[in-house]
Amino acid sequence: HPLMDEQSSVVLFSGHAARRGFVGESMGGASCGAVESVVRTLAVELAPIRLNAICPGSSWTPLFEQFFGSQAQQVAETFGSSLPLQRLADPCGACDLPECGSQGGH
Repeated sequence: HPLMDEQSSVVLFSGHAARRGFVGESMGGASCGAVESVVRTLAVELAPIRLNAICPGSSWTPLFEQFFGSQAQQVAETFGSSLPLQRLADPCGACDLPECGSQGGH
């Protein structure tokens, strides 16, 4: 692409709804599935520019609180305890993931 050099990288965010159906998540699933499809196609079209989609996992957001209502804290603790970090993701922390990945970090 004329505006990007070969060392460029593009990172888009996706979500678990792309791979698993949830009640009330049809639009979220469709949009996340579209992101992952676009990344696969653009990776071929724009090679050698790197393209990736990342899925930071369940995050504590206003939408999470709205969805679970008064049970949000309990759901977050129960579900979070099953995750490697022992908690839900912080949406602000997820913003650092692309930078980490673009620097070759893990």
